[in-house]
Amino acid sequence: MNFIHCTNTKAAKKILRTKRINESYFDYEECLDYWLVRLARNTSNLPGKYYYIDPDWETALYVYWLGKGVYCFSEDNSEMASRYAKLHRHDTIINIAYDSDYSYFNLTERLDEVTALLKNEVLKHFEEKKNSDAKLLEAATAMVELLLLTIEDEFYEDPYAAAILIGLFLDFKDEEYDVVSNQFLKKNLDYYYDEYHSIRNTSKIKDISHHGELSNLARS
Repeated sequence: MNFIHCTNTKAAKKILRTKRINESYFDYEECLDYWLVRLARNTSNLPGKYYYIDPDWETALYVYWLGKGVYCFSEDNSEMASRYAKLHRHDTIINIAYDSDYSYFNLTERLDEVTALLKNEVLKHFEEKKNSDAKLLEAATAMVELLLLTIEDEFYEDPYAAAILIGLFLDFKDEEYDVVSNQFLKKNLDYYYDEYHSIRNTSKIKDISHHGELSNLARS
């Protein structure tokens, strides 16, 4: 199995020299705690694309859409990769050869299960975990309602909510996967979908090489 990673020339040189791609950092539990604190103050909207782990809210961390991992496209979505590279001014595309025996979680394909979890288990969990703290239960209720709305609009307004949904589901089910993915509704001139993958188990990366053909397309 091959995946495609978009980057710039400077980063690509380091990646190809070291045969290593740095993972995007994301701590689901810290982000969830921050979201609940924010929603306890304002239940109208999901918190933004950053979360904070210090009491003074000075250190901002980005909420990567799929959570932690190495972000990429599947080899079947080379057109998506080229379009993404052009939009984000990436001029180099890296090919990632990955072990064919890997576990895979596709959020798009399991949204029914995720929706059922939100409706039937999440609030009950917070009732027990937070000892029925009224403010935090109100925040958890708002979070569930807003996450359900996000699923309905296909992550168009709040794409980073996918990271919390994946985190919640895997946490509740006590599961881990080598690769996770989701489809996001986006718009440039017209609406379209991008499907991103995040490699969480980097130990199964077999090789990293330059994808000359797609790099040329990205630069054209």
